[in-house]
Amino acid sequence: MSGIFEKMWRNDIAAFNERQRDGYYVSALQKLGPDDDVMGAWAHAANTPGDPGAGQIDNTADMLAVGLRHWFNPKTTIIASYAHMRNSSAAHYALGAGGHGVTWDCKDGGPPTQNLSPGISLIGNGTGCFTGTSPQAFSLGMTYDF
Repeated sequence: MSGIFEKMWRNDIAAFNERQRDGYYVSALQKLGPDDDVMGAWAHAANTPGDPGAGQIDNTADMLAVGLRHWFNPKTTIIASYAHMRNSSAAHYALGAGGHGVTWDCKDGGPPTQNLSPGISLIGNGTGCFTGTSPQAFSLGMTYDF
């Protein structure tokens, strides 16, 4: 079992301070026999004091993740994982922003009708920078330790 607490601090006027918040993360791994592990995690982003465009708003978010890893031998595994993010009405957190897969975070850069380019509608998908949505993802992977 492991956990993380973070306190992000910014010296700004509270009504416009969208960067200051607390965050929590707890995870656990349990062996299921000699060849399998089950994993779970919960992350929480607490509310910020304000937002430049809206003042004080509800921008909390929670993420739950589960995974299963099977060891074929001491060097080779296969991993299946699932994550579900619950954004409050004004939160816009994403899954996989630094990892693999397509992220559809428009970084507050455009309205839900704006397209990246003709034929590519990652921003123009009606998400409005995905505030208040619940993105989810499934991942399947394999590891080999050299």
